[in-house]
Order: sequence, then structure tokens, then C-alpha cells
Amino acid sequence: MKIWVKLLLGAVIGFIIAFFLPESADTGIILGQIAQIVINIGKYAIFPLVFFSLIISIWELRAERKLLALFKKCFFYLLLSTVLLSAIGTISGILLPTQKIPGAGDLTIPAIPLTELFMNNIFPDNLFSILIQSGFSLFPIIVLALLIGLNVDYEKQFTRPVISFADGMSRTMYHINSLFVEIFWIGMIAVGAARFFSIKTVKGTEAFLPLFITLIADVVIIVAGVYPLILFFLTKKKNPYKIMYAGLGPAITAFLSGDPYLSLGMLTKHSRENLMGPRATNNPIFSLATVFSRAGTALVVSVSFVLLRKVTFGAEIPFYEYFWIFGASIVAGMFSGLLTFPFPQTGAYAALAFVCLTYIHPSMLPDKYLDLAQIAPLLVCVGTLLDVLTSWLTAYLIQYEGNPQTDVDMRRCI
Repeated sequence: MKIWVKLLLGAVIGFIIAFFLPESADTGIILGQIAQIVINIGKYAIFPLVFFSLIISIWELRAERKLLALFKKCFFYLLLSTVLLSAIGTISGILLPTQKIPGAGDLTIPAIPLTELFMNNIFPDNLFSILIQSGFSLFPIIVLALLIGLNVDYEKQFTRPVISFADGMSRTMYHINSLFVEIFWIGMIAVGAARFFSIKTVKGTEAFLPLFITLIADVVIIVAGVYPLILFFLTKKKNPYKIMYAGLGPAITAFLSGDPYLSLGMLTKHSRENLMGPRATNNPIFSLATVFSRAGTALVVSVSFVLLRKVTFGAEIPFYEYFWIFGASIVAGMFSGLLTFPFPQTGAYAALAFVCLTYIHPSMLPDKYLDLAQIAPLLVCVGTLLDVLTSWLTAYLIQYEGNPQTDVDMRRCI
């Protein structure tokens, strides 16, 4: 049975379980804790996998003089997709009807020590702390792997053991990650139950319905229309839906878990098996895409912020302000992956909070993002879904440029 079918089966079982569970705060907390444990197990090998694989990838690409070209292509596609989805989100927000939403109630503004987050999460004072301390973004791991990969060939007779060790550890961690990917469908029961239960218990659902419909419409338009059209024209009329089909496993995982690092493990496994993608190129692409240029996050931020702006000050918004929202969404999408925010929800919701807190307006309340707190899991999941699909398409397009014969055999997809 294919992995995406097993994941979907696990999610359906979870939905059924959640449907019959009583609606109570304790039930939601317990489900959320179980789901988080499952997600942590699923991404158990991700950081060491990224670390050792990037060392080998950087070393190989530098030896072949392809490193700079790969980084340029990767950032070009990621930036282009972020701009595109931010524009779609801003336009969707303009078309979104203004409707009053429930207030934040007793929720308070979490402290966001931005200076401390930048210092500790990006460049901690102790290099080894990024390997042993939880709560960091992936960026310090990427930087350390890049530095090692660029410096392991200065004295080859001494550094050859480092390459051999990194290569062996990369392959070992890949197999460990593959094991977790194969059996994660069982854990998807808990993840699916927690996700469905969080949606079922949303209060004032009718107030959020226009936002839900808008986000669903955006996802359908992008997944079924925009991205396939881009693939169709850039790959000389190959069937784009085969490529989208090959990424179903990571897409389902991203939407139900909302965790980009868990989805990174799925991406690594599926790209190797379904796209036959080379380790040297796909590892840097997926790692960079997980941290930088989260296009789906930018879309969710732009739609949500336009809604909050309308609810706060009315539907009449100066036209120039939409450009500010558009630009702020791009920045939030590009750099939100650098930080691990101290929120119950990160991802798109944390990026939205950052935009609200930095929005300059004489009567803007910086805590307005709290009005969307109870639907934050859904916002995060939609953003992560589009982020992961963007990473998948970026990897395929770069692989296609190097080998135009690259194609997908749907019968062999895992």
C-alpha cells in the first residue's frame, strides 16, 4: 500500500475517533499532547539527517562547481513563489467580505523577545548548543554544515575520515528516517484526531466561515491550477499532475501536522524514491526551503492580516496600504523560518503575530492577531501545506533543468 494511502487511512480513522469524542477542554489538551509526541517521534532523525547530508552535498557540489548555481536557482524559485502567493493572498483578502469575528477574550500577548531570538536561534554563542538544545530553528544547522562542507578538502589526507563519517551517518539517518516515514501512518491517527477535534470545537464557526472558504479556494486554485500551469510550461508540456501526485505523502503530512520539520523527512524520502532525485541537490533545496521563503505562510499572513485590518478599521483601506501588506507578507514568509517563536502555534500564526506587532498605525492594536488564536492550527496547516508543495516543485524544476528526461512513474511511487 502506498504511503499516501496509509496516511490518509490513518487520518480518516482519527477523524472518526474525534467525531465521537465529547467536546471538552481536557479532551482537546490530551489529544494535542499525544499528537505532539507522535510528531516529535516522526521528526526524530531530521536534524542529524539534514546536518550530515548537507555536509556531503556541499562538499560534492563545491567539487563539481555547482554550489553557487544551485543556491541561485533555489532562491530564485522560492522568492518568485513567495511573491506570487503573497499577491494571491492580498487579492483574496480584498475580496474577502468584512465580518465581525469573536474577540480574543482573556488571552494576553505572549512576550516575543526578538533580539534574544535572533541572537540565540540564528547565531548562538556556543556552536555545540545547536546540536544538543531543542527549540532552535534549522538555520544554525545549515550554517554549520555549510562551513564544514566548504572546509573539508583543505588537507585531504586529514579530512577524508570526516567525509567518510558524514557520508555514513547521512545514509544511516536516511534509513532511520525512512523507517519513521513508513510507520508514521499509525501516528497519523492521533494527529488526525487532534486536528479534527480542534476544528470541531471552534466557537463562532460562522464568523470564520468566509476566511475558511477563501483559504480553501486559494489552495484549490494554486494546487489544481497555478502550480500545474507553471510546471506545464517550464517542463515543455509534461503532465504536471503526475508530479503533484508524487508529492501527495508530504502534502498530506504537512496539512494535518502543520510541522515543516516532520514534512521535511517526508520530502527527503519521497524525492529519493519518486523523483529519483540526487542527494547532492535535493538536500540543500529542501533544507533552504524549510527555513527561507515559505510561500504558503506569506499567503496566509496576507489574507489574515487584511481581514484583521478590515475588522479593526472597516472595509475602507487606503490602496497604498495593500502594498504594505503585500511586502510585509513577503518578508514574513521569507524569514519566519529563521526563528522558533515561543507560541503554542508557530508557522503562519507566528508570522502573522510578527506583522501585527510591527504594523505602524496610530490606532492599530498589536494584539489583534489573538482574535484568530482559536483557528491558529488551521492557519498553520494551510500555510505548511503550500510551503511543502512549493519546496517539492522547486526541487523538481531544478532537477529537470539538469536532466530534462526527469519524469515520474506513478506506478513506482511510494
